[in-house]
Amino acid sequence: MFSHLIPQEKSAEFFGFYNVVGKAAAVFGPVMMGTITHLSGNPRLGILSVALLFFAGMFFFRLVHDPIDAQSN
Repeated sequence: MFSHLIPQEKSAEFFGFYNVVGKAAAVFGPVMMGTITHLSGNPRLGILSVALLFFAGMFFFRLVHDPIDAQSN
């Protein structure tokens, strides 16, 4: 889906940015979970913080117009 949303002539730039964001998320998620767990003393709150990121991602993903679905209609 990502490849259909980006301009074809700038695909290398967009996939590079996508890769950097993925690497940042791989660091940010565990750091956030560990920090919240450490500060609160409750590991459930740390897990809840990461779950909130998933729900936020699902919310924003639902707002994206699917170009593949539009072609089939």
